[in-house]
Amino acid sequence: AAVQEQACRALFNITTGADAQGYARKQAVLDAGALPQLVAAMHAHPGSAAVQEWACRALAHITHGTDAQADLRRQVAVAAEALPQIVAAMGAPSATAAMQEQACWALYTITFGTDAQRYARKQAAVNVGVLPLLEALRTHSNEKVKRQAWIVYASLAEAAFRGLLHLNVA
Repeated sequence: AAVQEQACRALFNITTGADAQGYARKQAVLDAGALPQLVAAMHAHPGSAAVQEWACRALAHITHGTDAQADLRRQVAVAAEALPQIVAAMGAPSATAAMQEQACWALYTITFGTDAQRYARKQAAVNVGVLPLLEALRTHSNEKVKRQAWIVYASLAEAAFRGLLHLNVA
């Protein structure tokens, strides 16, 4: 798990930046196939809070942005099954407050966007069971976790209010 943790940290560091160079690095990481590898690391080490946290941090960095390719990066994250892996990490017994905060941030950045698919990404998050976890995290003792959970919850609620998201899933 230590190697995967360091790899996730490296991807996080490489993808820092919201300028042209930062977006180019995010795209290079995407083009290199790193998103499925981040998800695979999460899947391979479900009990490692450090791998989960740094993978979520890297996913959030890669999918964050307003550049022309940001929505594509978000779609690739969904196709790589990042959402169920993030939700699983949030609810794991090994989940730390730092990991849960980063998981919420990753959920928000993946489900954000200006493209037509943003509501499908939000629906996908609901479909993999994020709502009960967000409900629990909204009253977390850690203020950062609580704030991030509320941000994701508000984003989903806005879509539901517009009738673009169905919250009643089995």
